[in-house]
Amino acid sequence: MRYLFFFLVLLILAACRDKQKVPKDILDQVKMTSVLSDILIADAVANEKKDHDSTINIKSLSPAYYQQVFGLHKISKDDFFRSYNYYLDHPDLLKAVLDSAYLYTSKKIMPSHPSLPDKKKPNYD
Repeated sequence: MRYLFFFLVLLILAACRDKQKVPKDILDQVKMTSVLSDILIADAVANEKKDHDSTINIKSLSPAYYQQVFGLHKISKDDFFRSYNYYLDHPDLLKAVLDSAYLYTSKKIMPSHPSLPDKKKPNYD
């Protein structure tokens, strides 16, 4: 009985672990977080430019920025969307990636924002 219980626990752990593995043709969580962070920043820049110049067509500006992000990360548009669709089909992984991308982007844009966890600030007193 004890061996059966041990076997079932191992089987459950193995089944859970396989869900977290990302196929080789999909961007891993760290890379996807980095790409999504830069895409969020690119969208913010495009929206900011549109707010200051109403003649700018955001639908043509954003894809140009996306191509720059893809070039920066040495991936193709197809690589990104294949990975993005994979993460959409795996909500638990997507949540982890989006949460990390949000924190990473927030720290990059607003490094001293009080609501963000950060390293100890130096005391100048």
